[in-house]
Amino acid sequence: MTIAVHASPDDPRLPAPSRHGIPVVTTVSILVLCVIVLLAVAAPAIAPYDIATQSLLSRLRPPVFVGGGADHLLGTDHLGRDMLARLLFATRTTLLIACAGVLVGVVAGTLGGLIAGTSGGWIDQCLSAVVDAQAAVPTTLVALTAVALAGTSPLILVMIIGFSDYYKYARVVRGEVAALHGRAFIEAARSSGASPWRIAMRHVLPNTLSPVIVLASLSFAEIVVLESSLSFLGVGIQPPNVSLGSLLGEARNYLITTPWLAITPCVVIVMITVAAAMIGDWLRASLDPRGRA
Repeated sequence: MTIAVHASPDDPRLPAPSRHGIPVVTTVSILVLCVIVLLAVAAPAIAPYDIATQSLLSRLRPPVFVGGGADHLLGTDHLGRDMLARLLFATRTTLLIACAGVLVGVVAGTLGGLIAGTSGGWIDQCLSAVVDAQAAVPTTLVALTAVALAGTSPLILVMIIGFSDYYKYARVVRGEVAALHGRAFIEAARSSGASPWRIAMRHVLPNTLSPVIVLASLSFAEIVVLESSLSFLGVGIQPPNVSLGSLLGEARNYLITTPWLAITPCVVIVMITVAAAMIGDWLRASLDPRGRA
């Protein structure tokens, strides 16, 4: 005979998410990401200098925490440009490109997965072959090749980053469409005379939003790293614009003498990626019905 024991909500043996809702690590990650986003949005208003203003007499000044002056809190680069102003605008650019790239990937991948799963037949086979072929090639190599062929404007960079990541969403959505095929509500809609695309848009698509949202939150960190890698290699954001990756690219020649030029953008990249990954893990655990069972 099995006796069911129901624990009290205040039982300390329960995991933190069950007792407090959002875990402390996730809350801190959300706060960190919100602060970074707010600083990036307010960059034009709070930046102490213009990012292109040069002063060779003030070049390579250390930040205030290494003994520098208060007029340049994070020091200056090899051309005397204020690093705090450049870091704010670089964060703004990286976040904009990452968000736009995620949006492009979500839209393209979701539509591709819906088309493949709903149409079936040779359309499904062709789209699946394209997705499998792209997944077999490293994303950075695809992006480098596309940038070399298409150019390095911000719009082209966003499209390349987005389409280099769409196959993940296409696979997930196609799998969800296949899992929903034959469910009672789908059969009811089909028997009532609804067209395949009406069923896909009104019944299938809403049921794919949870895994797509989770995947987008996890992919955001990867896209930030991808954009930073391309800009670091010199094929991403081009001057006079600046991103976190381009700041690292400019600092690599001064790592021995002035390492803080590379440390500050590295810290911001790590904070963004870790916070986004933590939030993505929490969303995956929260939105997965098997995790709530």
